[in-house]
Amino acid sequence: MSRISSEELTAFLETLGMDEPLGMAYVDVPPEEASHPANCPLPTRTEEAAGTVDWRRIWGEWSCVFRHLHATRRKGQPAWFGPSNYGCLGAAFYLGWQPEQLEAIVRYVSMGGHGMPGERYADSPDTLREMFRQTAPRPAPRPYAVFRRLSDFTREEPEVVVFFGRPECIAGLHQLAVFATGDLHVVASPFGAGCANMVTWPLHFKERGQQRAVLGGWDISVRKYMGVDEITFSLTTELFERMLGCWRDSFLTTHQWAQVAVKRRRSREAWAREKA
Repeated sequence: MSRISSEELTAFLETLGMDEPLGMAYVDVPPEEASHPANCPLPTRTEEAAGTVDWRRIWGEWSCVFRHLHATRRKGQPAWFGPSNYGCLGAAFYLGWQPEQLEAIVRYVSMGGHGMPGERYADSPDTLREMFRQTAPRPAPRPYAVFRRLSDFTREEPEVVVFFGRPECIAGLHQLAVFATGDLHVVASPFGAGCANMVTWPLHFKERGQQRAVLGGWDISVRKYMGVDEITFSLTTELFERMLGCWRDSFLTTHQWAQVAVKRRRSREAWAREKA
């Protein structure tokens, strides 16, 4: 990222006790040698109504955004997604390629129906339709969404910054967001899939003139791809830069934060054993 000093970012992350975050940008051409879902045409509501959706292929090619981000986090390999490489119909909706979710997915995520079991994340299809309406993902401004480590963005600027961490470290980000903005409500945690809290909701708030960081990782379906006790903390690049510009004046340089270092170290040690 051209506007962020690598030295300052390193000092900030060391103080927090966190790994480098990921960034997300929409691009015209996806990167080579990257993790991405298999090609699968995106079905429409018209095709669904006509009964021509190839559900066997869609379910057969299913893959989660968080599964592909595993390689990005562990090895630094970029990951990308697009309108024909979405992996999951939830991602197709939340990342901005499908303006209206298919009725089959509405039923599947809620209580099921027509012989299909439901995930039971909402008590009725009507409730979930209203949730989707209120979420209103921003249409993707370019064909592909690419995720990289933040320091690997050299040509484009990411719109969203995504941290993965445990509460001992996320606490520092949460409190710093309040310090940087003076806003009691600057950290939100609305309902959504893992990719919704990671990308959709920060951009949703930005489109409405609000700067919000978003806690996520609550989606039961993505927990298998995350560390024990791990959650996400996502925010727009603008808010991240604002926080990075004031952290040295905040509690992060006081003895109170230093006292939490023991808990952070224990957490990292426990996490390392869990990953071994």
